[in-house]
Amino acid sequence: MSVLRGRERGPASLSGGINRGVPHPDPKRAMDAMRGSPPEDDRVLELIAAHCRSLDPDTPPARERLEAALGVELTHMLLYALAPHPRERAA
Repeated sequence: MSVLRGRERGPASLSGGINRGVPHPDPKRAMDAMRGSPPEDDRVLELIAAHCRSLDPDTPPARERLEAALGVELTHMLLYALAPHPRERAA
């Protein structure tokens, strides 16, 4: 039991906060999504297949694949441009 301004009260209930403002699920939409047809865009399937292939330990790392496709210099410029850089201190 906790004391609040001289009054004893029982353990705090979370149900009021948990139930407040929670949207109800839409089971019809969820079921439609689950039984939906495969994507019509072949690009989606290509991306999934490429991701699965990248999990193979014998697959070259992404940097090596980029170097083979773009060349070493362009790959370096691209990766450097995309990498986070610490802010330089003002002089």
